[in-house]
Amino acid sequence: MFNAVDHLKLLEPVAGEEIVMKRTSTVVPFIACLAVTWVLTGPVLAQEPPDTVFEVEELEVVVGSRAGVANPATLPVPVDIYGAEEIARLGEVDLAEVLGRIAPSFNSTRLSAGDGAALHVATLRGMNGDQVLVLVNGKRRHGVAFAKVLAASGQGTTGTDLRAIPVHAIKRIEVLREGAASQYGSDAIAGVINIVLKDDPSGISAATFLGRTSRGDGTRLITSANAGVPLGDGFLNVTIEVARQEVTNRAGAAPTCFGPDPSYGPCADGGKVIQLQRNGEPDYRGAGFMANAAIPFGESAEFYAFGGYSGREAVSDGLYRKADWVPRSVSYVFPDGFFPVEESDLTDKSAVAGLRGEMGNWSGDLSLGFGHGRFAFGAANSINPSYAAEYLARNPGADGASIAANAGPRDTFSGGLNVRQWTLNADATREIEVGSTPAFLAVGGAFRRDSYWMEAGDRASWACGPSDTPGSFPAAHHQNDGSVFASCGIQGYPGYSPSSASLSERDRNSFGTYTDLELRPSDGCLWISILL
Repeated sequence: MFNAVDHLKLLEPVAGEEIVMKRTSTVVPFIACLAVTWVLTGPVLAQEPPDTVFEVEELEVVVGSRAGVANPATLPVPVDIYGAEEIARLGEVDLAEVLGRIAPSFNSTRLSAGDGAALHVATLRGMNGDQVLVLVNGKRRHGVAFAKVLAASGQGTTGTDLRAIPVHAIKRIEVLREGAASQYGSDAIAGVINIVLKDDPSGISAATFLGRTSRGDGTRLITSANAGVPLGDGFLNVTIEVARQEVTNRAGAAPTCFGPDPSYGPCADGGKVIQLQRNGEPDYRGAGFMANAAIPFGESAEFYAFGGYSGREAVSDGLYRKADWVPRSVSYVFPDGFFPVEESDLTDKSAVAGLRGEMGNWSGDLSLGFGHGRFAFGAANSINPSYAAEYLARNPGADGASIAANAGPRDTFSGGLNVRQWTLNADATREIEVGSTPAFLAVGGAFRRDSYWMEAGDRASWACGPSDTPGSFPAAHHQNDGSVFASCGIQGYPGYSPSSASLSERDRNSFGTYTDLELRPSDGCLWISILL
């Protein structure tokens, strides 16, 4: 059943803004009538369906209607449904790749550079990732803490990371593209994706995917297993996945200097010609699990719970610091420039528990959900140029070996981003009659608390020299005449200072209620009224 406040948008406060908690209420009327008129111009003969059409067993579709429609063909809006067999036939092991191949309007932004290369964020209809509502078993999925900064589209937005959900754990996927915002609010402008987890009470299955590109790189090995066990009259279904992927590179070669400079040896004839970047998939490894369970509670209710955990590490590339890029390099340490790499550490935790059942003529659902995503990152094979610059400024006669020895660390922890979400939902539905017209009534409410905070990085990742002096010092570079000042912070991804981390903490409370009334005066017409 749909969460009551999935229409509420979490607006990020401006940095430094005072935290203000507000209770808001919104009334949004929506009325729609879908009528079908049949015009018969002659005898109509029964036709055999094509071979691609097959019978589908009854299933309760979550999106599109709160009425728990068992026949998808009777939904008021079209919903794409993709089963486990169809997903398995694709041979894909990444959920974003699966949806990209089977859902016509789905796209997954995949970065080939930078710290976001390990994330696959869901997008529909070419819109941003934060305009797609992702549900798991009908409950809202938390987003990621990292905002895309290097992507060509959707810069500054977040979304839902699909790599945290094992493909082997999925029973089916429901995609609502049309009219989603009218029912689910501004979070669903692009659409709704509902991922239904497997609920088999028995059986064991396993799959291994091994492949590489036609150029011999990017070897990918992913192994997953799914098992179900009965819990009395209930079930427990668990999926485990382990993944390993090697880097791919489609970059060309380029010189390590911006141009020839006879006064600096490494750039005398323009520098070495090498691959200065990696265009492709990052080096990646990860493991995770997903569980889904339900047990009867009394005669007409059941307790249910689901959730998972995933941990992933990735190494992606930064921008090559050329040998004659004076403010961003230290020639005494990297005479030919250097290639910083960015190390990402992602963890994702989620859990939902609830009780649903019949209460007289009503069907109720009470649930509590938790989600936490952490994106930590650092830089390796890099340097903070201001460290060597400060040492040289305080020791003008220092030789190259002394400057290199006091140039600071080559690897640092830059910091972390965290997002946490608590959601309490209460929903109730029942069938009624309005006059002689059959109708369906759904009411509900929810409370959601979203939290965001940053973690400070190592001092060398953000400071302006060991003393953190404002304005830095002249760069420690053979080509510098004293007029160019060194850049501050580790190259590749400067870290977060303790003051920035302390100012980043934000909490937001959201309250919401809804009333949904669906009337069906006839088989060809549906009247819907929603109050949010």
